[in-house]
Amino acid sequence: MPEIEYRIESADTDRREFHIAIHFTPRKENYPITLRMPAWTPGSYLLREYAGSISDIEAYQGETPLNVIKSDKATFVLANTSGDRTPVTIRYALTAVDPSVRKTWISTDRAFISGAAAFLQISGEENTPCRIAVSPAPWDKVSTALPQIIHDGEPFLFSAKDYDHLIDCPILLSRDSDTLSTEFSVHGAVHRLVIAGCPEADAARLTEDLKKICATTIELWEPETKKPPFSDYLFLLTVSGRWGGLEHRNSVAAEAPFSALPMTGAEAPDRYTDLLALMAHEYFHAWNVKRLKPATFLPYDLTKENYTRLLWFFEGFTEYYEEIILFRAGLASEKKILDRLSAMALTVYGQSGWKHQSVAASSFDTWIKYYRPDAGSASHGVSYYQGGAMLAFALDLHIRNVTENRITLDDVMRKIWNLRTDECLGLSEDAVELSDAISEIVDRPAVAVAQWLRRFTRVAGEAPDWDSILSLQGLEMKSEPYDLVRDGLGLRFTASDGFPTVSSVTAGLPASRTGILPGDQLIALDAFRISKATLPELFRQLGTGSAHKLTLFRTDRMMTVDISPLETASPKARFERKTPMEHSWPSAGLSQTH
Repeated sequence: MPEIEYRIESADTDRREFHIAIHFTPRKENYPITLRMPAWTPGSYLLREYAGSISDIEAYQGETPLNVIKSDKATFVLANTSGDRTPVTIRYALTAVDPSVRKTWISTDRAFISGAAAFLQISGEENTPCRIAVSPAPWDKVSTALPQIIHDGEPFLFSAKDYDHLIDCPILLSRDSDTLSTEFSVHGAVHRLVIAGCPEADAARLTEDLKKICATTIELWEPETKKPPFSDYLFLLTVSGRWGGLEHRNSVAAEAPFSALPMTGAEAPDRYTDLLALMAHEYFHAWNVKRLKPATFLPYDLTKENYTRLLWFFEGFTEYYEEIILFRAGLASEKKILDRLSAMALTVYGQSGWKHQSVAASSFDTWIKYYRPDAGSASHGVSYYQGGAMLAFALDLHIRNVTENRITLDDVMRKIWNLRTDECLGLSEDAVELSDAISEIVDRPAVAVAQWLRRFTRVAGEAPDWDSILSLQGLEMKSEPYDLVRDGLGLRFTASDGFPTVSSVTAGLPASRTGILPGDQLIALDAFRISKATLPELFRQLGTGSAHKLTLFRTDRMMTVDISPLETASPKARFERKTPMEHSWPSAGLSQTH
């Protein structure tokens, strides 16, 4: 029998808190008994300080109350213990008010538990098997990837092989009337889909499309055995007004807006492709970041930042492959994924940040930058997601070109995957496994490959020779259509109270030179009221060759500045097919054709 038992004893929807208990029998090595709360969760690289959600903590050994002493922000020490094997019980309340896949939250219709944000860890027992009992009231359905234990009187009892397993399996509580569930098999693995919050959704269509995504992904990684590294997988999807996704070893916790879901009897909405891409991305992570991962993550230290310069590979390459998988699964046309890759390219090359930060530096700084964007982020930094995806695209094209489409980036990914001697493989910070795999498969000097990778991952402002590598695959890179606001003024904004509110300005362009700041609310151009939609048209009507009076609010003060758009060149970021070519990108290549 496991020595540790976690119990979600109750949930208070009024106070929005869970009541959690831990029961265990201490060993001599456990004293003094110390409990720690993680500060972050794998896959989301920000210290979220989960201990801040704990209150009303108490502990008993047998019938004896114990003193609970907080020794730092996330550590609790149990005092006046007996020192023997008398069972210990800890109880605490957990505030659940963050509606995301990274924390815990409660609403009247459903609730969500991210393990790292909910369960205290007993020091010294990280590798001890445990189980968790869930009282679902006031809901009646529990969905999790944890193995269920059949036990009379305990309808929702689950096992975990250790603490990491426990926190790597999120739990969704919902009502049957508000939940759709399907089950399907792909290459011998049982897959489940749970949709909470939208009983009108076309679960059958999403299930069929997920089957294609799963089969395509498994066949990409394991073309011979077609055997995934798990026996079961769970797609947890909550319908909300947000986008979000967090990968786990054999599950994903995802959220998407209602507007992205297919409805029974209706055509799928345009944003349905975004939902499928999200699912493909997180499913790909079951290989790339959950089993292949930075060596600095082995093991995770959830009390502090775990630094790596490799997220351009683990997130960026995954971002690229979500598009490749959608195409090969027959869920998106080549033009569609080229358009989506073009949007990524515009995110990277349409701002100046990539000239000032490399994707490796972006990865290293994720703890202080990526999850904390500000008005200067686009001008001073680059995303390792989109930046890494561009590198993967360029590398895939380059490999195809030098091997006449015999070999693709797929072969390199499989080569690295097959280096595993254990369940996980840690990649070194210089990405030597990647450069060696490319060198061996493509028959190029390892030093030259390593230098190429270092140039495009460690040096800011370095971009591939897109024209050259695209042309050999019958592709080309063209300029985006000129956007007067984006290219001529250097403005990006959102709508607020009907008026455009500046979200960022591009250094060196008129808006920045004029002194317009993020947060400014634009209200009139030459005394004509403006909106997000009418601003470009007003400039065209009034003329772009002279200065205009732009009226804005900065905090509560109205001010007017003189501004005139520049006829600047649009960023070169649009990928298009120029010449049809057999076996070229984005096919699986000749190595998988014959």
